[in-house]
Amino acid sequence: SSPSPPSPMAPRNYRKTDRREFDSPKKSRFFAIYDTTPGGVEKACEKLKEELYEKAPSQPTASRWLKQRKEARALQETDPNRRRGAKRPGRPWNISEEQLEDLLHDETNKFRDQDYETQIDRNRLNCQPHTLEHSLRVRKKARRFKKQKVKQLTGKSREERNEYATEYGDKHLLSVPRDPKDDFPGPWWKSIGFSDEAHIDPSQMQVGYVLRAEGTRYEPGNIAEIPPKTGVELYMAAIVSYDWKSRLIWYNDPRDTPEIRGINVEELQRLIPQKRTRTPQPEPHAIDIKPKGNSMTQRFYADILLPQYRKELQEAERITGRKYILQEDNDPSHGTFSQNNYARNYKKKVRIESLPVRHPGNSPDLNAKEGIWNILKQKVRKNYTYRTVEELKTAFKVEWEEISQDSIRKRIQEMPERCAWDLNLVII
Repeated sequence: SSPSPPSPMAPRNYRKTDRREFDSPKKSRFFAIYDTTPGGVEKACEKLKEELYEKAPSQPTASRWLKQRKEARALQETDPNRRRGAKRPGRPWNISEEQLEDLLHDETNKFRDQDYETQIDRNRLNCQPHTLEHSLRVRKKARRFKKQKVKQLTGKSREERNEYATEYGDKHLLSVPRDPKDDFPGPWWKSIGFSDEAHIDPSQMQVGYVLRAEGTRYEPGNIAEIPPKTGVELYMAAIVSYDWKSRLIWYNDPRDTPEIRGINVEELQRLIPQKRTRTPQPEPHAIDIKPKGNSMTQRFYADILLPQYRKELQEAERITGRKYILQEDNDPSHGTFSQNNYARNYKKKVRIESLPVRHPGNSPDLNAKEGIWNILKQKVRKNYTYRTVEELKTAFKVEWEEISQDSIRKRIQEMPERCAWDLNLVII
């Protein structure tokens, strides 16, 4: 007996949508051979006969298949609603292009922030919610997203943001610095190194998932207690630019140093007045001073982080052939509030150039590095389960290397647009 013929499968490079126009696996295989093998119908039929033996089609049949496919594709080009390769037109959309376009604008749709059912009812559409959702997604690449949060800026932060936007808002990726005496050879935003530091509390990074059946949410094994905040245990920093990113820099808790923003705890305790009473008073409780936000000092920043920043910038200059300007945020430890301080003097000494106009306060959206931190944290939360701080640290290292340069470039390309954003609002 002759061996059974192999399964007639189309090549892997054929998309599933291409097979919709074929009525049978045999016809699918013939078109695959015909489109990828030179020699025309005769050669395709011979090759198909080798695979299918006596079940291969004749040349007249194969020619008829090709004619039918050509006619079907011609019909599809004239009627977008027609399924590819189909002779009969597809069912028309329930919602017109004009109606979909009106739904996406506040002027014509006052209910954009409502659910699909409400929008259908108020706009008098003749469709079901899932039909509206499908039409928006397929035809307009639109769907219901969470609103972008912003907060109002007032006072000095608004003035600083206005100054920053005025200075850098008209610059784009291919522009050069205004001052012709500047020795920065090349594009403006491509010459900026966006730096930032991040502090991680491991207890707040864990997102608990469990495999369970419906209706078993409250069983003991499916419940996770909210952990208490254990405090920041990981401190990291990095620089990103349009064509390069630094390594992930780890450093110790700045509070390990004796100076915390110049606060002397023993001296402060000694100055606390005590009531004069006849009965002896107990000793005052020890004061545990926890400074708000980052407890880094200028001396710690200049002695620990800036030398590593300098090393990374020198490596970037060697790789890209471009001199970089360092952008820092408005933290006091960066020495941006005055011209003569420990951090600024160190940067002058080692020739680290900073932006002339300092970064505005309360404006993380104007630092491209903030967006990359968000991507990194989301990846770690999504992809890792850790039990120790070292495992969490390893997860950050791995995911940092996986962040693509395209993701960084996309964020930096938004900088001119972000500078042109409403100066009274900051994107969160």
